[in-house]
Amino acid sequence: MNFWKRRIRVSRCAGGSLSGSKVLSGLSLNSIAIDFKVSVANTGEYRLELANPAQLTRDLHTQKFNVGEIGMELHSHRNQIEYLETLRGLMAMVRDPGHTESVFDIEDGLQNLDAYRLAVEYVRRDPGMAQLIEERYLRHGAHDLDALLRLPEASLGYHFARHMRDKGFDPDYFRVREVHTDLDYVLMRLRQTHDIWHIITGFDTDPVGELGLKAVELAQTRRPMAAVVASGGVLRFLFKDPENLGQVLGAVSTGYQLGVKAKLLLAQKWEDHWERPLDEWRGMLNVTAVDA
Repeated sequence: MNFWKRRIRVSRCAGGSLSGSKVLSGLSLNSIAIDFKVSVANTGEYRLELANPAQLTRDLHTQKFNVGEIGMELHSHRNQIEYLETLRGLMAMVRDPGHTESVFDIEDGLQNLDAYRLAVEYVRRDPGMAQLIEERYLRHGAHDLDALLRLPEASLGYHFARHMRDKGFDPDYFRVREVHTDLDYVLMRLRQTHDIWHIITGFDTDPVGELGLKAVELAQTRRPMAAVVASGGVLRFLFKDPENLGQVLGAVSTGYQLGVKAKLLLAQKWEDHWERPLDEWRGMLNVTAVDA
């Protein structure tokens, strides 16, 4: 038998698979590095053996692969797996629009699309956003809502803290994303500032308001997940709550136009200026809030 060793990244997701010929590539979904050895028998059969099978949630060390269509049939279905992640998120969102994790599942399934690279290029055209991307400007540490509530009542910080307390929201509800690339940064910053966008635009946090805010986001960032959630939400109301479809379409239309007219919300260092009055922020950014 002949042997060679490689290092591969294998998804923790059930149903993950491997890809490649002699030089193997792997998956990008919550992946971990795995050391392995491939043996080639005289019969032309390939066998994969893992150095540490306990790392995986499924038993791969006994799987066999035969010579076939691509030489070594460690055939990847990476795209299919990612689309399944997206489908799972969409199904969860249709069942329960308030299920936040479904939004992150959708994004995890879409993140390798070229549209995400183009979205980063689109927001980078804004000089302020380009600077933030280079700085990797992020808020570190938890929000001190008590301190924000001591700010003047007209300030953004006070409005934000009041909003979070009245709604009973956790300011750090979002799925944390480690920042290694520009895309990682943009997505993490969007997650950090989502509720600030609610305050600035005036969109409520009910299903209709969330779809309106997604339309703002789509207009300003071209984020594919915003398009998926907005269109999925419209379809949900069409089939499950048609009486309120007109309200949803109005919110999406209003949100998109607001996003087109406003300066880029993502390019702002909100946390450095909590004391600035909310109305002043809106004036600076050319935002006509829907609740004004």
